[in-house]
Amino acid sequence: MEAASPLGGEYRTAHELFGRVIIFDRELAFIPAGDGSWGAVAVRQESLVAYLYEIFEQAWSSARPFSAAAEDGLEQVSQEIDQTILRLLAAGLKDETIARRLGMSLRTARRHIADIMGQLEAESRFQAGVAAARAGRLGE
Repeated sequence: MEAASPLGGEYRTAHELFGRVIIFDRELAFIPAGDGSWGAVAVRQESLVAYLYEIFEQAWSSARPFSAAAEDGLEQVSQEIDQTILRLLAAGLKDETIARRLGMSLRTARRHIADIMGQLEAESRFQAGVAAARAGRLGE
């Protein structure tokens, strides 16, 4: 990033991911192959490429410009991740889905979830949800 930024490269970061996609000139997109490999499928269908482009633009506009975690403060970054995990837990998502959406390993996601439940002094997800809501940690 340090090398590409002076050349015009822009980077943003988001806590939730929608998957890998590469789009060229709004005419060609590459999406992950459905077989779990590192392969990709080329998509040229105009409506589908336009749809993928819109999804990317929405994610880009809601993402924050990338900065080093030290600049933002590790505590703030950690709080934002915890807030996102709480929101996903409240939506009823499973650990595997949360990990995939956040782009982290299942083990790391479960560690975050356990830490959050410990902070909330909850023994179940339901108790954690109630405690988070009472503490105003779920947002709107």
